[in-house]
Amino acid sequence: MRLKYLRDGIQDYEYVQLLKNAGQTSFINSVIQPIASDWHNWTQDQNALEAARLQLGQRLDVLAAAVNQSLVLGRV
Repeated sequence: MRLKYLRDGIQDYEYVQLLKNAGQTSFINSVIQPIASDWHNWTQDQNALEAARLQLGQRLDVLAAAVNQSLVLGRV
């Protein structure tokens, strides 16, 4: 279980970093602030963590689809 939690944490970090690189800082803050106000205060609710992970992943999917659509249309 520890390795699963470690992997999930690494993936969460990667999602946040990708979104940050895409200029989505305000979106990131809106998702993360309710579940982790700082490094010492964060929820233990697995459902809340999974919901946040899902929101981050969905935003990445939307951004990737927009980039792919731009490539197809030759706008990039």
